[in-house]
Amino acid sequence: MTFFNLSQVEKTAVKQFMRFAIVGTLVALIYFVLFVWLSASLTPFLANTIAYVSAITFQYFAQSSWTFERNAFVVAQFLKFGATMILAYFVATLVTTIVGPAFNWPRYVAGGVVVVVLPIMNFIIFKIWVFRSR
Repeated sequence: MTFFNLSQVEKTAVKQFMRFAIVGTLVALIYFVLFVWLSASLTPFLANTIAYVSAITFQYFAQSSWTFERNAFVVAQFLKFGATMILAYFVATLVTTIVGPAFNWPRYVAGGVVVVVLPIMNFIIFKIWVFRSR
């Protein structure tokens, strides 16, 4: 099956995935650069927190308005996104403050693991719950 023979639903899903990947790449870049830069002078916990909050603020507005073409100013959607981000924050914190140090990973490796794991988890949750088609 070629891209041009896809149904409208399939084309929409491909478009969303491609946009999600673009936004996700930017989110990962924002997080990673901030985490590595800040961790040179701050604790991993504080560097992770600042990098994470900065990246997810960009992510919410970009994913809601561009990727999933939803109004970003919907309270229920924002709360679902927030719940997803709290879960993701705990995963990122676990990796950067417990798992990474336990395996003697350099901070940039722990940050890199976060950059790989969180986008996969987030897309699944966003697609089936946060930005679900009505």
